Amino acid sequence: VTADGKYYYLSNIGLGLKTRHALEGVEVTGKINEKYKSMAADTISVGGKVVWNKKAQDEMMKAIQP
Repeated sequence: VTADGKYYYLSNIGLGLKTRHALEGVEVTGKINEKYKSMAADTISVGGKVVWNKKAQDEMMKAIQP
C-alpha cells in the first residue's frame, strides 16, 4: 500500500519473499502498470537495507542455467 492508499501486485516477486516481510514497512522501486494494478519490482528495501534486487537475481539465474 502506498502513502496515498493505492496498492499494487508485485508481479515478479515470489510468495516467500512477500511473506517474509509482510508485517514490515518496505520500500519498493520499479515500474508500475496502472491498467493491471501491478508493479515489476527492481529493488525491495526493509529498514533502509536492500533485501532483494532484480539485477542480483538475474545474475544468479544466469549462473545456474546451463
